[in-house]
Order: sequence, then structure tokens, then C-alpha cells
Amino acid sequence: MDSTLQKPPTQFNKSDISSLANIDSVVCTHHDINLTIEFDNKRLSGSITYHLKVLQNTSEVDLDIRNIHVSRAVLDNTELSFKVVQYEKITHTLGDQLKIQLTTPLEAGKTAQLTVEFYTLESKESALNWLLPSQTQGKQHPYLFTQCEPIWNRTIFPCQDTPAIKSTFTAHLTVPKAFKAYASGRLVGQKETSETNVMTFQQDIPIPSYLFAVVAGNLVEKKISDRTSVIAEPEVIDKCVKELEDMEVQLKALEDFITPYDWKEYKVVVLPPSFPYGGMENPLLTFASPSIIVGDKSSTDVIIHEMAHSWSGNLFSCKNWNSFWLNEGWTVYFECEIVRRLHGEEAYKTKFTLLNNDLTNCIDGIGLDHSYTTLNPQIGYDNPDDAFSTVPYVRGAQLLTHIQDVVGNEAFQKFTKSFVNTYKQNLIKNFIKRNLIYLLIKIRFKSLDTAEFLQFFKDHFGNEIYEKIDWESWINKVGYPPHPFNLKSESVSKTKQAAQEFLDNNTVCKKTWDSFTVEQKIIFLQEINNKDKLTLEKVQLLEKTLELNTVLNPEIYTKWFVAALSVKYAPVVPLVQKHLSQHGRMKFVRGIYKSLYQYDPKIAVDTFLANQSLYYGITYTLTKADLKI
Repeated sequence: MDSTLQKPPTQFNKSDISSLANIDSVVCTHHDINLTIEFDNKRLSGSITYHLKVLQNTSEVDLDIRNIHVSRAVLDNTELSFKVVQYEKITHTLGDQLKIQLTTPLEAGKTAQLTVEFYTLESKESALNWLLPSQTQGKQHPYLFTQCEPIWNRTIFPCQDTPAIKSTFTAHLTVPKAFKAYASGRLVGQKETSETNVMTFQQDIPIPSYLFAVVAGNLVEKKISDRTSVIAEPEVIDKCVKELEDMEVQLKALEDFITPYDWKEYKVVVLPPSFPYGGMENPLLTFASPSIIVGDKSSTDVIIHEMAHSWSGNLFSCKNWNSFWLNEGWTVYFECEIVRRLHGEEAYKTKFTLLNNDLTNCIDGIGLDHSYTTLNPQIGYDNPDDAFSTVPYVRGAQLLTHIQDVVGNEAFQKFTKSFVNTYKQNLIKNFIKRNLIYLLIKIRFKSLDTAEFLQFFKDHFGNEIYEKIDWESWINKVGYPPHPFNLKSESVSKTKQAAQEFLDNNTVCKKTWDSFTVEQKIIFLQEINNKDKLTLEKVQLLEKTLELNTVLNPEIYTKWFVAALSVKYAPVVPLVQKHLSQHGRMKFVRGIYKSLYQYDPKIAVDTFLANQSLYYGITYTLTKADLKI
């Protein structure tokens, strides 16, 4: 490795500033992946063979890399020299660049196979999350899961770590015999030896690097339907299957609304609590937080969201992280529409109310003049994780819903199907030669950015309709979105009225509270968290009447914690500490730590230090910064 940091070029490639790979010169169309999962060493070791298509003459192949030791590089049986280069102001946010020097330049239009041998290095800044047995349900075996979005695949193996490039893969995963492993592809083979279990996975639909995923541990799988199933530890599998038994109904509803499901099978892995998100849309292998398993199916909208990604994000994808809203805005739009179809108009309006509340709070937290409040965040060489927030999800969905209102439901439905069918990947490539795959991707199966979406919209609807949308304000104007989404809902109005009655008159009714849906309870607790009207006496009355300290659903009780801590209600602190020792989902961690820090900085810091091993990389890093540790 270079001993000094080099000055970076103006930009490493044209498509994605967050990647240091030379994707303008050469692209990988297929990966042959061989990984041994070493639980004892907390590392992956193995090799990757890249099937390369050369776009323009080049004398090197540059790949993204972070916390990986490379031992060998070979091209067409020729040993190659290589070095890992670090750049000023980039290495600490994006990682390093693996420069592989070619003995003979590659010519445009040619193909080649490059093999790299390596092993990973243990780090908190990694896609690899190694869990101790004590952090699992069974308490007997270690566990591994990955989280590659947005730019963490470069910590699993050297790669072109950008959504601009999509490739297929074959993955051979070797684990100790007592374990099972899964990857984000179809299981096509399994071989056992006296000591190991080798599982082979095939992904025939090209995907970006951030959708590669691995999970390994003491796992069992149970089917929901012919094409859906649940994977979890044996101690919780039956509970998870019961909670997620509607997956086939949800998948069918999405197919009816969008287009047929292209991935053949759909599996959900319910992970241990260290997983930082509600879900992650790895193709065929959604990862889900155990916090969604609450016993009444009230949190399974997360699964609808991740299923919807099977189209938005996984079939058509953002080209770079400045256009991330194309993944998440479409997905939230799809999610809300399926909620409307499965649960009715009131459920749809209540859900949108919660989303609007989340967006307002998020923008207030970011700052009204920051580009991260727009659908075109100026990320530069920062880690895209820093720009990820509620904004691309909800502001993006609001834009699409606004467009639907402008053009009409039927016209927007036709546009949606046309858009998906134009940009999605399908299996046409199965009957073309491998070295032509990139040409097909180049012509049709490509990622897109916001400008390409706008052009597609204009081509579809014409200039007159296009100019009815204030694109500039929606996409580039900082602060709140230009169009308010205050949906008139009887249930939301009833909930807000009850909250106002409590704040004004101390009127609170257990029967009314019990009649509320989970979403209404959340809205009620958000509404009463009013710094001018909420007092310690009111919080004591609320707890005495509604018994909020006994609530078991984290979607509800975390809102209660925030309200109670804001008025220094001490009896809630032990419950907060217990919660923070059991949940690693960032949604249920960062906000609670911020509230606990305002209550008492020392208690917050001590609680974090006692539980820090529970938290996955991004949760750990951001919470640590929140607490000024």
C-alpha cells in the first residue's frame, strides 16, 4: 500500500462519483465467486473471477476495495502486479482503489477473465457483521449477515461498487458442516464433506453490487407457498412463519398492480436484532429485522416495501446515489398503493400521514437549507450513507403521487407499466452469448438517473403534460416539498382530536386508546409530544391511564419513550435501557439515544458503551457521533 495519500483526479468515472473503479473503460458482466466463511477468524477468504467487457483501450483494471488484503491477481493465466492506492479526503469515506496493471493492454470490444485472490480484514466499517453466539436466538452458534447498500460490497470483495453496473453471478459458499449459508441468488447445488457444507447459488438477472448478500448460521427454511418461504433460526421460525403467512397474497397484489414477478422465488430471512434496518431488498433474499415480528402483523408493511423493491431498485435501478429516490420513492409509492388495495382507503391515508410526519421531522433535523432535503443531494466524495434519510423515500413517493393526481390514475398506471417494462432486466439474456451481455445491458437493461427519468416521462406524456409538473421545486429546491399532502382521513382526525383533548383538558380514555390501530397510536403519541403543552404531570396521567410502560410493540413504545423523556419522566429510563440492550434497528436506536442524551448525557453514553457490540456498523458509527463519544 502506498505510504502517502495521493491527490484524487477530478472524477474517477462519469457515472458515479462514489466509485473509484474505471467503469468507463471496462465493465464486469458476470462474477464467479468462491468464498469460505471463517467464523473463528471473522473473515471471508477466497477468489473472484470477473468476466470483463472492454469498452475502450485500457492498460489497467481499477476496482473499489476497503479493508481487504489481496494476495494475487491473474488475467488469462498471467500473473499481474497490483497496488492499493489511497486518496486524500476519500479513503476515510469511500475506501481505496485496487489498481491492477495489465502486461498487455486490453482492446475495446474484447473480453477477458480476471481472477483476484483475497481475504477480508475485520473492521466496524464493513458489510460483514459477525455475531457472537450470545447475540443470536439460539445462543449456541455464531452468525454472519452482510449489508452492502450503498457502497459496502467493496469490503466483501474488490468490485465495481456502483449501481451503474449490473452483473450476474455464481457463488460457492463454504461453511462449517453445522451451518447453512444463503446468497442473493437461487440455490442450485449443495455438497457436504466430513467438515464443510458448500452451497452454490446462481443469479441470472444482472444486479448492482450493493444487492449481493450473504447470511450464514444455524438456519432453517419453511415454505409459505410454492414460491415464498421464511428463513430464521429454529428457535423462532414458527413464530416468523405465522407473522409472514400473507407473503403470497402481498406478492400477488404487487404483480397485479405492476408487472409479473421475474425472480421466480421470494425468501425472507428474519435476522438477529443487530440488523440496522427494517428490511433490505436483496434479490430473492430479503433481510428483515426481528422487530417486525410483533404478533399481530401490524409491521408487515416492511415486507410489502421490500417485495416492491423486486421491481423498483432491483429491476430498474438508480445509476448513482444522487438519484437514489428512483429506488425508494417508487418503492414507497408501490407500498402505499398495495396497502390501499389490501387494507382500504383509511389505512392508506393513515400511512401517508405517518410518512408525512416522518418527512417533516427528518427535514427539520437535516436543516431547511441543506441539499440532503432534496431529491438531488450533492453527495460529492462523502459516503452516500450520510445522505440516506426519509427524504428520498417519502418526498419521492409524494412526487409520484402528485404526478398521478395531475395525469390521472389510469394514465399513471399505464406509464408505470411502460416504465418498468422498459428498464427492467429479464431473462432474454439466457439465449445470447455471454460476451454479448453488456451490449444488451447498454441498449436496454441499464440503470438510470433523474435526467433519464424526466426524459422518459416527457417522451411518454408529451411536453404539455410535462410542463404541468414543477420539477425544479420537487427535485432541487431545498426544504419542504412544494405540494402539501394533508389527506383528509376520519381516523386521523379522530386521533388528532383525542390528542388535542388530552393536551388541553387532560382528557384521556383507555377505551378510545384500545380502539386505535397501531398507526393511530403512533400518531397520537407524536401529536401529544408538544414541548409547549406536554408536562410531567400529563405524562404521569397518560401512563397511569393507558399503561404505556407495558406496551410491547416498539413502533408504539419508542414514541412513548421520546415523549416521556422530554419531560424527565424517570420511571421510563430502565425500560429505555432495556430496549437499547435488545434492539439494533437504527430506527429504534438513534432517536432514543438522542432523547436519552437530552435527559442525561452520562446515562446515554454509559448505556451505549454497555451495548455497543449489539450495533451494526452504521448504527454504531452514527449513534456514537450523536453521543459525542
